[in-house]
Amino acid sequence: MRKNHFNSALWIVIVSMSIVSLAFMSESNEITGLVVKEDSVQMAPQFAELKDFKSLEILSPGTYYVNSDGIVYWLDDSSLPVVARIRHLEDDQKGSKVYVDSNGNVGYIISS
Repeated sequence: MRKNHFNSALWIVIVSMSIVSLAFMSESNEITGLVVKEDSVQMAPQFAELKDFKSLEILSPGTYYVNSDGIVYWLDDSSLPVVARIRHLEDDQKGSKVYVDSNGNVGYIISS
């Protein structure tokens, strides 16, 4: 009886493994993991579009850098993520470091 129980359990394991391995194989014998194959689509970066420099007040408190193209980078993170884009900039606002406080006040950082 013990031998029959062992044989039954062994067959159940073999059948289960076969079903699982077939589930992970696609038509072209590539392992898919039951994931739907999609066309590779480039994701556009998601960031806020701001009207002007004054609109920076809506950002979270922190230090930011505005480059000459109006792209706003968050300086408090080492990866320098892009957080916004300003559509209209004056020449003196380009290439500036700013700080936004918890009240939404925007100030320039003067570096020596």
